[in-house]
Amino acid sequence: MNKLDIIISVIILIPALLGLKNGLLKSIFSLAGIITGLYLATRYNDKLVSLLKFIKTDEKILSFISFVFIILTAYFIFTYISGKISGLNFITRTIDKISGTLLGIFKGLIIASIFLVVSAGTFKIFSEKEISVSVLYSVTVNIAPDVYNYVIKFFPEAKSFYEELSKMILRTN
Repeated sequence: MNKLDIIISVIILIPALLGLKNGLLKSIFSLAGIITGLYLATRYNDKLVSLLKFIKTDEKILSFISFVFIILTAYFIFTYISGKISGLNFITRTIDKISGTLLGIFKGLIIASIFLVVSAGTFKIFSEKEISVSVLYSVTVNIAPDVYNYVIKFFPEAKSFYEELSKMILRTN
């Protein structure tokens, strides 16, 4: 395992532990928040960037900040809602915790994938060598795009993940 694998593992481990702590209900809502945020970020990133142009900085940085901001906003809204209704949870504690852990792992994989795709496309944090010797990179990198492309089947007006991401990255180069 190299530095990249350790980073991916930590990104996956944190939501898994939170899933164990919070259980299935809160985990489902936070996953829905991430997926909704991903959809909204790819759809409305351009609009938010144009609103943020008064901030005098590189457009690539604005685009990245906008993308992350939209995802985090949706995530926190869904997490807030889950906190309000978590008292209605009727699933036994053990099943809820185990199910929450599994969902947390899935959520961590999506977050790690978003990190890998966005960082590879905008900042190139990791070298080609680090990527090629990574055990987890090839397994993880396409998870968010695949989930997004599955979800947009229900929203025909949406564009593919890579189409939206490429537009965001190429616009700023």
